[in-house]
Amino acid sequence: MANKEQLAILKQGVAAWNKWREENPDAKIDLRGAKLDGLDLSGANFRKADIRGANFRNAMLVGANFNESILGIETGTVNVTDFTCSELTGVIFDNGFVEHVSYLFSGYRDIRFSYSILNYTS
Repeated sequence: MANKEQLAILKQGVAAWNKWREENPDAKIDLRGAKLDGLDLSGANFRKADIRGANFRNAMLVGANFNESILGIETGTVNVTDFTCSELTGVIFDNGFVEHVSYLFSGYRDIRFSYSILNYTS
């Protein structure tokens, strides 16, 4: 379950989120199962975030940073991290664990998965 405080900050917008991330660089980011569908999160810093089971369906994520993040199935659930119909141009997934992730009908170009583990993605 997502950290409610972190989720509230993220829903204030990318500027507020990225500022909070800069001010709290050691915070453990827990957005597991978060409902983020339809939001414009372009340029958001999700570095080292646990976003297993999060719903990014129809979200704008241009240039978002998911470097070293954990994506996929949330423990004990069947929910996958869902990027269906999302805009993922320029997104960084470096050094991450990417498993059971859906990218169906997403717009993506210039995505980086350097040194990431990719399993069961569609």
